[in-house]
Amino acid sequence: MLYDKEIECPLCKSKFITKKVAMSHLTMEFRDTDFLERYSGMYPFLYDVNVCPDCGYAALDKQFAKLSPVQREIVSNQVQKKWVKKDFGGERSLKKALNAYKLALYVSDLKKDPAYVKASILHRIAWIYRIMEDKNNERKFLDYAVKYYTMAYEQDNVNQIKVAYLIGDLCRRLENKSEAVKWYSIVVNNPAKAGNSFIVNMAREGWQACRNG
Repeated sequence: MLYDKEIECPLCKSKFITKKVAMSHLTMEFRDTDFLERYSGMYPFLYDVNVCPDCGYAALDKQFAKLSPVQREIVSNQVQKKWVKKDFGGERSLKKALNAYKLALYVSDLKKDPAYVKASILHRIAWIYRIMEDKNNERKFLDYAVKYYTMAYEQDNVNQIKVAYLIGDLCRRLENKSEAVKWYSIVVNNPAKAGNSFIVNMAREGWQACRNG
């Protein structure tokens, strides 16, 4: 299910090997309402962060190559010059994945990434704590994710239906039902809802769950 992928670090230019998940070999068993996918004991998102073992540069796979000259200088000063070599390229435990994500969050903050990128990292950290059954830390990072998803909805070029739905669902998980209902309603009343029927139906189910609860 895991395979080796060679990646070139955009910061220090070294090449390293990291594990990725062969998704075609997996069958999804269950999907949480905030899109955490469960595959018979395997969580592919644990491998979504690339970490350069030589300089410490870390980012989500889709963001890894995006490093401007200004960002390169900042990350070099704040991470690379202080880095003690560590290898995140092998099979990842929950703890190791958590460390990778927290490093990516720190780097993302240094880079001043768009709010949606930070929200995605925070949300996935909350997922790891959910799997660990650490409810307090899960709630803490869901709360942070709501803050940045809300900023992304207002500022970034994102799929607003998906982001509004996620805000609603995370608010429901945080037991803020009035906010959840508000965001679910935004999804259901969005003019583009016809092209997002799956998410719109989930928003209706979430709205009903809030009303029934």
